Parts: sequence; structure tokens; C-alpha cells
Amino acid sequence: MCKARVNKPGESIELFKRVLELNPKDFEANIEIAKNYDQTDPKFALVYYEKALAIMKAEGDGQAPPEILINVGTLCLEVGKIDEAKPSFMEAIEVCDRLLATLPGESQEALRVKAIKITARFNLGYWYEVKGLFAEATEAYKAIKQEEPTYLDAYLRLAYMARERGAEQKAFDLLEDAKVKANKQAPVYQFCIKGKMLLDLNFTNESYKEYK
Repeated sequence: MCKARVNKPGESIELFKRVLELNPKDFEANIEIAKNYDQTDPKFALVYYEKALAIMKAEGDGQAPPEILINVGTLCLEVGKIDEAKPSFMEAIEVCDRLLATLPGESQEALRVKAIKITARFNLGYWYEVKGLFAEATEAYKAIKQEEPTYLDAYLRLAYMARERGAEQKAFDLLEDAKVKANKQAPVYQFCIKGKMLLDLNFTNESYKEYK
């Protein structure tokens, strides 16, 4: 999930806080403040995202942007509000489904919404993993992998779960599969992750080959 960047976060926060003083129901100002805080103070970011959601639902059609719902769920996980994260991911998926029902199948907007839905489904899978519901997490990741073979994070989570249950070879096979599915050249981090896993298992030479 991409997060907004600002050059001078302190100045931006103060600017949008002044906007809220004039209009407390300005949901865009709440979102911009949340974006400024989401890297440095997730608790504050969550407060402002939730304010923005409440305003949008009260004043609009009751449907929140799925991107914001995903942010809220992710921040809930970060601050330890584990059980509160799932409804946000579920709602994001439902909103995406409603949007997709109104869009031409191959339009740019439909593709964008499909990508957002995949992110929400992945985060829901991670929620299952955090809760120790590994069968549900595995099912979620495998469904994403089948639908979107280049979504590498799904392979990585499956690989880590395989390693955790002692299935090292399965973990390595998943990472190799991910590297094949990646667009011709796998991202550098893909090699680094497999290299670290090999190193953790004391396969020093194999780890060196990955990093090399």
C-alpha cells in the first residue's frame, strides 16, 4: 500500500489543522493530517482517518473509499487493535465489489479497483495469520496467487508460514516460484528474503549465492 509523502510534514499538519478549525467536517483535511502521521504516529493517524470516515459516511452515500478503509485496518494492526482491523478489510472488499459491479470489466478504473481489492484481501489474509488462523490465511493467499500470479507478497507469506511449520523445502519452492512469476527479473528484495531464510537455516553458501 502506497503512502503519501510530504516535504514538510510539520507545516502541512498545522495548515490542515487550521482548516479543521474553520470547518471541523472537512474530511479531506482529516485525511491529509492522517497521511502526515501514518509513518511516524500510527495512533494519531488512525484517529484522523476514523474522523474522516465518520464524516464521509454521514454526509455522503454511506460508502467510504476502500483505500481509506484499508489504511484504517492496517493502522489498527500496527497499534495492536487486532480485532478492529478485520471489519475495515471486509468493508473494503465489499465496497470494491459494489464499485466493480458498476464498471466496464476492462476499464482503467475497474483495473484500479481490482488492484485495491487484492490489497484488501491480502491484508485480510495477514489478519488471519496474526490471529493464528493459518488455514484461513493459507486459503486467502493461495486464492490471490491463483488470481494474480505476480502478486509476490502472497508467495512470501506462504513461504514464511511454511518455514514456521518446518517445511523448509516448501518455503524455498514458493520463493523460487515467485521469482519465476515476477516480470522476468525478480525484485532485489526477493533474493534478499530467500538469502536471509537460507542463512537462518545455516545454509551459508546457498545464502551467499542469493545475495550475490
